[in-house]
Amino acid sequence: QAAASGQPLPTPAVPWTRTGGAAPSRCPGPLRAVVRGARRAGIAMALDEEEAAEQEGEEGRRRNAEYLDFRRRFDQMKTQHEAQSANCDKLKDQGNDFFKLGLYTQASMIYSEALELQPDNAVLYCNRSMAYLKQDMPHEALADAERSLELDASVNNVKAYWRKSQSLLDLDRFEESESVADAGLALQPANQHLNRVRRKAREQAILKVLCGEWKTSPGEGVEKRYAFEPDGTMKIFLFGHHVLATFDLSVEGNPRSMVVRMKPEGFGAGAGPPPGPRPYIFELRDGGQELWLCTPGGPAPAPS
Repeated sequence: QAAASGQPLPTPAVPWTRTGGAAPSRCPGPLRAVVRGARRAGIAMALDEEEAAEQEGEEGRRRNAEYLDFRRRFDQMKTQHEAQSANCDKLKDQGNDFFKLGLYTQASMIYSEALELQPDNAVLYCNRSMAYLKQDMPHEALADAERSLELDASVNNVKAYWRKSQSLLDLDRFEESESVADAGLALQPANQHLNRVRRKAREQAILKVLCGEWKTSPGEGVEKRYAFEPDGTMKIFLFGHHVLATFDLSVEGNPRSMVVRMKPEGFGAGAGPPPGPRPYIFELRDGGQELWLCTPGGPAPAPS
């Protein structure tokens, strides 16, 4: 259009070059600035990556050093623990050997040494409790049995229930002894030791109330008196005379029962042999102020 109108052609901002000719030796100004910026950015990125890699390397080396230090300390603790366990087991075995020989004082001392190495060992407390029981030290035995049960109250430590029940029995705490034995028998019903100590606790609780003298209540006919002793002997008073006898308690059932056996010493010449064993069921009422007896032949007078 410019040529057609006779106007001169506009000069291009950048000179054109012939196709196939030599490329300009330098880039135009704006392009050179872009290239320099890209190069700087690339160098900066490379430096950042290198710095990040170096930091990661330092972090990795630090973590590796911490892990190696932890492993060394852990291995030391493990070795120390294994050594303590080995020494503790050795001491426990020595204590058991002393106990088997009847050297209960030495056994309790060895168990104490083992407990210094393993203060949370339920078996050691249980074993020392038994050694204390053999030395007539029920307070110490009770403390160890209770500590043993604090650490392990499962069936695996049922012996601790026996030790505690026996300690309470020796301390004349009969009801508590029976309760602890019941707890142990709930875990292991066929345990003979617990059944035995529970029976003794029940017997002692009854004897505590039963022992003494009882007489029939007024209006029951001929006065009769019974006198029970803690050793299982008794006297039966009738018509101004007394007959010696023994009684055996049975406390496993409810109501309780006893079997009374007359001794021949209380019968005069020509009186013949004493009557045979006679069973009774009995019940203590009114806070232990009344004793109710019943025989197979019918109700007997109720001494009170």
